[in-house]
Amino acid sequence: MSLKIIGDQKIGLAPVPIEAVEAFWGIFEEGASLTEAPLKERKQGLTREESRTACFFALLA
Repeated sequence: MSLKIIGDQKIGLAPVPIEAVEAFWGIFEEGASLTEAPLKERKQGLTREESRTACFFALLA
């Protein structure tokens, strides 16, 4: 969808033509992955949470 501001209080929506979609298809294939870093960070966070939880429950035992 394409946004267009109309006047002071209106926003118009217009579909993007198929040619534009095809022209931009795959432009981010090269370079660093935009999903790998957050997934790696989340995995590290879960490992950290699990170790903290294990320490907490060890104190209760």
